[in-house]
Amino acid sequence: MPTPPILQLHGGTGSSFAAYTDTFTGSAAINVPLGATSADVLCIGSGSGGNGTAATTSAGTGGGGGSSSLSNAVPVTAGEALTVTIGVGGTAGGGNGALTRLLRNAGSVTLVSANGGVGNAGGTTTGVGTTKRLGGNGGGVSSASGTANRWGGGGGGAAGLTAAGGVGSNGTNSAPGNGGTGNAPGSNGAAGSQSIPSLYGGGGGGSSNQFEGSQGSPGGGGYMTITWH
Repeated sequence: MPTPPILQLHGGTGSSFAAYTDTFTGSAAINVPLGATSADVLCIGSGSGGNGTAATTSAGTGGGGGSSSLSNAVPVTAGEALTVTIGVGGTAGGGNGALTRLLRNAGSVTLVSANGGVGNAGGTTTGVGTTKRLGGNGGGVSSASGTANRWGGGGGGAAGLTAAGGVGSNGTNSAPGNGGTGNAPGSNGAAGSQSIPSLYGGGGGGSSNQFEGSQGSPGGGGYMTITWH
């Protein structure tokens, strides 16, 4: 996915400034728009990849969804340089998600941040922000081992603006687990036993031994919105 371009100074001045929102799905260096004095910032960490390897004889659990952090009315200065860092989704086979954060002072100060999923667990609320919400845990698998039709667990949903991410359902011996429900703008987790990755912050689906070479799906990348005022 291409990295968004560096934002140029734009907008009005003083009371004439019209609030607007920028959305980021890739890391970028930005400048605070001319006339802006504060920002509402929402961060969503990236999801972890579904667990399991191509060589496994049993299915894997779903990856955890990314957490979210929201801070409103963060003071900013027109022209100030800020850094947007978007967490990259965890790789298939159990790769961890990563932090999404907004930084100032050449990266030395974190304004807002949200954690990514780690293994089967959703992102935690130890990031920086006023309102923080948990990412959903990935689904597990049935207790039987070595069964030819055993399916992977669903990935956890990403947390979003108003709620935590939903938990992925367990894979069984007859069907893959469903991905947990994401809270907008966070995405749902991926269903188990597929290679299609989730979108923003959703956990990857677990692997299946139903299909030779299956190793689950990657986690969804992080996400950020900044509304300038």
